[in-house]
Amino acid sequence: MVKLSSGQEDALRDLGTLQNASYYSIECLSHNTISNGSVLVEISIECRGFKHQAPGLRLRDRERFWLNIKPQFPLEPPTVFAPNRRFAFFDHVYWAGELGVWLCLYYSIEHQWQPSQGIAGFLWRLLQWLERASVGGLDVPGQPQHPPLAGRVWDDAFFVVRKDCPPFKHVWDGFAVLNKRSANRFDLVDWTIDVRRHADDVLAPAILLDTPFISEFPAHVSTFLLLLNKVGVDERILAERLLLHVRNTKKRPPMYLVLGVAMRGLKGG
Repeated sequence: MVKLSSGQEDALRDLGTLQNASYYSIECLSHNTISNGSVLVEISIECRGFKHQAPGLRLRDRERFWLNIKPQFPLEPPTVFAPNRRFAFFDHVYWAGELGVWLCLYYSIEHQWQPSQGIAGFLWRLLQWLERASVGGLDVPGQPQHPPLAGRVWDDAFFVVRKDCPPFKHVWDGFAVLNKRSANRFDLVDWTIDVRRHADDVLAPAILLDTPFISEFPAHVSTFLLLLNKVGVDERILAERLLLHVRNTKKRPPMYLVLGVAMRGLKGG
């Protein structure tokens, strides 16, 4: 059995105290230790008092979360996961595998996390996150928004965009014309919807959106298709472009897909 650190023991004890003091508005359902020494704590939070406003996240009367409390706590804050995938594709929410999705509570842990506040301070931060998410207010007006995070890179190829995207409204689907400059570099030199004009070029199916993107670029095809559905793009469009690409490409390099999205700028601007 893995021995808990003093910080983890304090966190579990304080969770019990908070549960009683809140009349079970915050409830600790279970906890267990995993192989890396972290403690996974399942909690339930009453959310009926949070006001909802579109395009905010619609919360249920009670929501369940996993807290991952590492042995370094309180020097390092816990991480919190939502097992319900309804939280996916929302601002400041990232995919996290088996535990569901990870909620990003801090812009900067170094500046915003205060170890002296312990687990109570962390739960207060989580409640603030839920309250703001419910009304779509996680990004503060007048402040720059964090650009979407990109997942792991599967190879060392990189792209230099030398042609502005065509004007469009809502969605543009077609192909990016690529010029291979070296073993691992492509220049994006044009955009087209006519593959016959570029029979000798390297083409990449492309989808451009004029709306800001979620906080994380998808790493899997299934996630990407879910995202397309969410923003109102028929996934058959992508399938048709992929088929055209295969049929009209004689020399088949690794297939690349270009996803263009509006930049996340100042909130409110």
